[in-house]
Amino acid sequence: MQIVGGAHASGLDHSVLYLREAEKRPLGESFETVTLDKPVCKARIPRSSPVVGLDGTPSTPEAFIGKLIDLPSGTRDEGFDVAFGADGDVTEVKWLFVLGTPSAEKAGGSSSAMTEPFARCTWRGQKKFVQVLGWVRAGDESVLYLREARKEHLGESFETVSLEQPTCQAAMRTTVRIHRLGNRPSTLNDLIDDLAALNNRSKKEGFDVTFDGDGTVSEVHWLFIPSK
Repeated sequence: MQIVGGAHASGLDHSVLYLREAEKRPLGESFETVTLDKPVCKARIPRSSPVVGLDGTPSTPEAFIGKLIDLPSGTRDEGFDVAFGADGDVTEVKWLFVLGTPSAEKAGGSSSAMTEPFARCTWRGQKKFVQVLGWVRAGDESVLYLREARKEHLGESFETVSLEQPTCQAAMRTTVRIHRLGNRPSTLNDLIDDLAALNNRSKKEGFDVTFDGDGTVSEVHWLFIPSK
């Protein structure tokens, strides 16, 4: 499975994982993760379910979800072995790669740099056009992982152009204002669900995001119709 996102909240006995089925393609003693044209689904993972690293190191669902978003998008595309119980809940997650190594090798960088957390976005009091690369949701505050992008106008529409900019993180509270295309109001729950369900192409689309004076996301405008 590819795990495209996760959410957890204080006071609950479980977290939620957003999953997409994938395929293992053997490469000698290793393998390559092949993305399949499958829909994203979500499954509960009880706090008691083990998450096990490649070296056998145990972790927890909450720590695992936090670590997922610290990974650059290329590493998050790697696959995991996920076991399910009879009730559909996740009973175990196994990491199948060394944290940070696969993407570092592809990019020609160092693996240690791939596990460092992203810096906070520095767009206090500004409105920016950005791509949303990932998120973590925890209680009353979520974190969005963003990269600045550019609008290339095409008649009455536009195309999102990726920029060679660093990824940064910004907090987003439950009071954030969400608007869909046509300025229709939406909710944070819908935004999180739709972000998880978007296909690879739509993940590259841009959003207008407004930041308040302390750099927290105060408003998000969808600029396209999400494809699920």
